Amino acid sequence: MDGIAEPALLQLLKEENWEAIAHTLITFDIQLDTNGSDGRKLKKELGFIKNVLYAHIKNREPESTINISFFVGAVKTIKRLERKFERNNEKRTEFLVFLKLLLEKIKKQRVYVKKTMEIRTEFKKMKGVVENEPAPL
Repeated sequence: MDGIAEPALLQLLKEENWEAIAHTLITFDIQLDTNGSDGRKLKKELGFIKNVLYAHIKNREPESTINISFFVGAVKTIKRLERKFERNNEKRTEFLVFLKLLLEKIKKQRVYVKKTMEIRTEFKKMKGVVENEPAPL
């Protein structure tokens, strides 16, 4: 991350509760310098990301945990957005900086992995039950 103010902002964000972060996120006004179809697409994508993050924060798992797949997806999304901002020569990066700071807060959470093998086993069991039911009359 760049910028002189970011370490101070990061410290404030780390201490902030998730409800306040969710409120800040949903009220964030995304402004871009890029005009034209690329600018509109980028702004739409950022709006979508904003809404998904808001929903995720509002419906979070237990307090100090984060799903590893969500974390990996967030890192990839931020990297992809950085490339788009560079490609469009976008100078207004406030929302991108906010996302990076949010990622730093997320890094402090305990990571968990859903047990995918157990889920697959359960689906196979359910599939067997459904397939073996008698046909309705």
